[in-house]
Amino acid sequence: MNRQKFFDQFKDIFSNEDILKISWAYWIAKQAHHNQKRDNGDRYFEHCRRVACLTFDHARLYVYSTPTVKEVITALLHDCVEDCFPPQNFLRTLFGEEVALGVDTLSKINPVFDEATGTIIEKKKKNLQEYYAKIANSDMWIRRIKLCDRFDNLSGMDVWPEARKEKYRKETGEYILPIANEINWDLYTKLKGLLNS
Repeated sequence: MNRQKFFDQFKDIFSNEDILKISWAYWIAKQAHHNQKRDNGDRYFEHCRRVACLTFDHARLYVYSTPTVKEVITALLHDCVEDCFPPQNFLRTLFGEEVALGVDTLSKINPVFDEATGTIIEKKKKNLQEYYAKIANSDMWIRRIKLCDRFDNLSGMDVWPEARKEKYRKETGEYILPIANEINWDLYTKLKGLLNS
């Protein structure tokens, strides 16, 4: 999918102002993952774009509701904190409180900034159980983004080393499938199918 096709899907649903905000998130995601590659050699940004599309399509086709701009933006930015560490108040200023909190909830890293210079002092990894507990107790749209993120990651894990696959399968079974089972049967069956393939 190219940029034009990505934005074409929103033109009859979102306002021009909303599409402009999505374009900001699109640009930030591209910059955040600039020169970063997935294990299969694809640009990392393609994953962010796919997750945004999956989240948008899933809300529209399976949840039978109009997807929200905050979902698309947060899906685009869901990994940016782990890779380029934009300050939360930067995301809050551009996109609002819900997006900033959504991105923070979906990130496995807590960056610590020097208040005087804005530089990163430390990258604290979140406790895995606390991380997934927070997602499980978040709004439906945040959980849906995480499920779409996991679906895309599982779809491309065939090139991973076996030990990494096993760890990811275990984590998915323990934390992700219960969330999917609670909120969406379609994603639950798709994720379970990928785990068993």
